[in-house]
Amino acid sequence: DNIDPGEKLIVSLHWTPEQNIVKDYTVFVQLIDWSKHEVVAQNDSEPAWGRSPTSLWTPGLSVWDTHIVYLPDDLQPGTYDLIVGLYDADTLERLPIADQTHDYYSNIQVVVD
Repeated sequence: DNIDPGEKLIVSLHWTPEQNIVKDYTVFVQLIDWSKHEVVAQNDSEPAWGRSPTSLWTPGLSVWDTHIVYLPDDLQPGTYDLIVGLYDADTLERLPIADQTHDYYSNIQVVVD
């Protein structure tokens, strides 16, 4: 489905850690315009709105996590990539994603009318 500028994009994530995580990380959800190398909208927050810190995650745990990304009113029509990942809020260093060549997961395109 397409979305209009000014609307909110609800992103539901399902995390399954492969190992214990000793630190609390922040989730990033970004809508990217690769032609301009620009983040056009984003949401950064702790998993599950702070109710599921990553330091409590154990291997095989299922963590459902919802983020709301508000699109700017003046966002140009087009196709954008949605990327997600985790980072250390103290250093801004992103965590690697299993089976990915980047430090984010991207397999979703969003069409803005």
